[in-house]
Amino acid sequence: MAKSKIKSNALNFLKKIIPLSIRIVLRKAHQRFVFKRAIKSFRLNYHKMSAHPTLVDDLVYGWGNLGWSSFQDYSLAIIEMAQRNKGPVLECGSGLSTLLLGIIAQDKGYRVWSLEHHAGWKKKVEKYLKDQGVTCVTVSHAPLKEYESFAWYDVAAISLPSEFSLVVCDGPPHDTQGGRYGLLPVLASHFAHKAIILLDDYARTDEQAIVARWQQKYALAVEAIGEHDQYAQIVFRAK
Repeated sequence: MAKSKIKSNALNFLKKIIPLSIRIVLRKAHQRFVFKRAIKSFRLNYHKMSAHPTLVDDLVYGWGNLGWSSFQDYSLAIIEMAQRNKGPVLECGSGLSTLLLGIIAQDKGYRVWSLEHHAGWKKKVEKYLKDQGVTCVTVSHAPLKEYESFAWYDVAAISLPSEFSLVVCDGPPHDTQGGRYGLLPVLASHFAHKAIILLDDYARTDEQAIVARWQQKYALAVEAIGEHDQYAQIVFRAK
């Protein structure tokens, strides 16, 4: 019998005899172990990710929020652009990417501002940052607010830099009124000339429509990238 078949049969047997509650505890313990190992490896190897092809997968698994975490193409783009970046970074929606951006930013000497509408999630991300000794990230609680024809993060009380050079946009949630359209109408005045915007989920027609609306008002160079989880790499040109 093939090894893979034996392994599959063994796993199925264990699932039958081990209660679900125990399996959940064991899985969470394994995720913590994998994440601790992966984040240590990331600190040492983020500048040569091509030599560690499974590292992003391990980070996503260990983080544990599989349904909402960025996957290979987009995550690798964030890591690559963070290494090239020299100025402040804006992130819309916090999570694993916040921690990875923070680790690189701390090494490179710039800061990251992350907007998060969910207060409980903000606390979780801040705990991870503290545990890893990352002090160059500000995670701001920014509840979603209705603007004219869309909802976006309420940034009225948040002090933000005037020239973000890199913008990572993976929020707010897809079912928010207007989706991610509010990024430019609300925050374009804070973007540097030729700032890079990484917009996730560009395979979705909603995201493509948002970018098309932006192009009617702003000077943008747009490129669709990614084989598995397509994203848009956008160059913002200030008028």
